[in-house]
Amino acid sequence: MRCCPKCGMMYDSEYPEDVRAHRIYHDKVVNGVYARKIKSDKICWEKGDFRITVVNYFSPITQKRRAGEAGLLAHRDTPFDFAPYHPKEDLDKRNVHLFLLSRKIRIIGLLKLEKRAHVQKFTWQEYENAGGKELPGRELGSGFTTSHFLLLFLFYIL
Repeated sequence: MRCCPKCGMMYDSEYPEDVRAHRIYHDKVVNGVYARKIKSDKICWEKGDFRITVVNYFSPITQKRRAGEAGLLAHRDTPFDFAPYHPKEDLDKRNVHLFLLSRKIRIIGLLKLEKRAHVQKFTWQEYENAGGKELPGRELGSGFTTSHFLLLFLFYIL
């Protein structure tokens, strides 16, 4: 058994299926998720080889799967027990939006935004006695306040 120093995958170098699985996984970890530009991309920014696409509940399943795959790779870099996004997440009050940064044909960044009414904010010294509290906010119209939007995850920048 071998452990790849770059992607961390354990595999048997004498077993062809393991070698193939490692090659595919290693490519995703090192180069990003393959995602060539397609018509259903909702591009909100583009400059040169870079673009940012938006994925939400109403996005086509292809877009959601890409975001889910990027989320699984981003999960490697976090201490959480769960991936930041799953393609089959139901529509709920959080109104999750993902912004995928692509360079050429690879997703190299993931940003997750979701609506929250309150968050926990505390220093390392206060960690043991932490508690959630309502955020003060400024009215933005349609019942939203500045406190409703919280940047949760910025992962996986190569």
